[in-house]
Amino acid sequence: MIVAAAFFAISCGDDAGEETAFAGKSCNSNEDCDEGQTCDTEKKECVGKDSPDTGSNTGDNGDSGSNGDTGNNGENGGDNGDSDTGSASIIVVCTPGETQPCYEGPSGTADTGICKAGVATCVEDGTDWSECIGQVLPKAEICGNGIDENCDGHDETPETAQDLDGDGFTYCTGDCCETSGECKGKDPARISPVSFEIAGNGVDDNCDGHIDEEVPSICDKGINTDTANPMDMAASMDLCPVDITTYGVLSAKLLFPDGTGDYSDIPEEQHKVLLSYGNNILPKAGMTFLAFSTGDLNANISGSSIDTSFNTAAQGEPETQTSGAPADWFQANGGQTFPDSPGCKGNIISQETTDPGKPPVRDPIMLELEIRAPNNAEAFSVDVYYISAEFPQYVCQFNDFFVMLLDSSFKTDNPELQNPADKNIAMDTLGNPLGINLAASGLFTVCCPRQKYPSCQGDADLKGTPFTTPGCNALQMTENHGGTGWLTVKGNIVPKEDFKLRLALWDTEDHYLDSMVLLDNFTWYESAGRAGIVPK
Repeated sequence: MIVAAAFFAISCGDDAGEETAFAGKSCNSNEDCDEGQTCDTEKKECVGKDSPDTGSNTGDNGDSGSNGDTGNNGENGGDNGDSDTGSASIIVVCTPGETQPCYEGPSGTADTGICKAGVATCVEDGTDWSECIGQVLPKAEICGNGIDENCDGHDETPETAQDLDGDGFTYCTGDCCETSGECKGKDPARISPVSFEIAGNGVDDNCDGHIDEEVPSICDKGINTDTANPMDMAASMDLCPVDITTYGVLSAKLLFPDGTGDYSDIPEEQHKVLLSYGNNILPKAGMTFLAFSTGDLNANISGSSIDTSFNTAAQGEPETQTSGAPADWFQANGGQTFPDSPGCKGNIISQETTDPGKPPVRDPIMLELEIRAPNNAEAFSVDVYYISAEFPQYVCQFNDFFVMLLDSSFKTDNPELQNPADKNIAMDTLGNPLGINLAASGLFTVCCPRQKYPSCQGDADLKGTPFTTPGCNALQMTENHGGTGWLTVKGNIVPKEDFKLRLALWDTEDHYLDSMVLLDNFTWYESAGRAGIVPK
């Protein structure tokens, strides 16, 4: 606020008998001053005397007796006859009722275009100014309407419009903020038609004319649950294509984890778009979510076994589908075996030797996505629900894997924000990759309570699925089923970049005792954070 005023102090608790001048309003004669004040004609200012009711006999010993104004018998007079309790000062900055012009917009914009100054009024005790009433501040420019809304001296037209913030848009191509003054001090380069809306910041981030609106999932409705279209699969987890949201999925492919094959090579029983799973698992956002399995996703409908193997050989013997592992991830982990789980090292859960496995992988499936980031996003997350029939017998012996491999140009010197070196963001804070070995680190929660796994809180979520157990009692604790519940996995990216995300699931070492993963609620974030599984 632009205001100008002199200020002075009113001192409380001065010694009795001393005079203290009170600066006041301007004057030419005594008639201009309040009662008890006189006009100092040299200073052109009303002055008065501090006259506390201290009595006529304050004395050195406070013997004010009945004439003092504090206490009985003058006991509180103190050594100097002081009658106040302190010496606090009131800072007076203006004369009550006085007015001043004010303006809180960028320098040089007042009285230009629609912008104009307002009026601030001195408050009753003279210690502050009121808010600036009547000011008009710059607004987002409307292209070609003959009005200077942003107060830069002219109306923008397609020929004159400039991209002041360098975000690739002008007022005439959809931008609504070119200077920080137009968007509450936010970085104008982050606000554009290709930005996502950030809830609660009071700014129209995506320049759609609405502030802090709730943006519903608009692309996961009406998807065929048996779809083989990888773009539909991305949409089912609330990741829309770029032609709907201006950012999002550029391309989607259904492949084997090593990048070979295509959607026609993946058994249709291994993927499905779901409205729910069993009796209790519902979407985290929108209408649907995506399910991948190393077994038959229709098992709970058709009654077939969850341990279904695919591609039966000619002689009638079951033969599982196989492929290589993602080559870059495998080489980043030494190129000999899959990465072990730190939670399994020296564990007392299993008496067997830990075998993290190695290629080839069985019953594999991978969704590969090319994604364009919004103008204001530095991170994203996906909600993941991992379920396995290998729990608890094979914890820390075999680890069926689910990986989320992120290829991004994001870099930072802050080790707390770096994406994993092997690109797999589906790891917990200790470096345990997502799989049944997460049970060793306490992230399996949907399972029958066991002494070895105190994180288990019951398996009610699995009712109505092929992973349902007969019950959590001592006679039935050999059942092989458990899950993580919904986990949130985060990764860091660069605004406006095109990045790749690969979501791959496979059986390790064999094709029995299958695993599955549910994927939903793809979400953008404006700031980078710790990559990996968000701690519960």
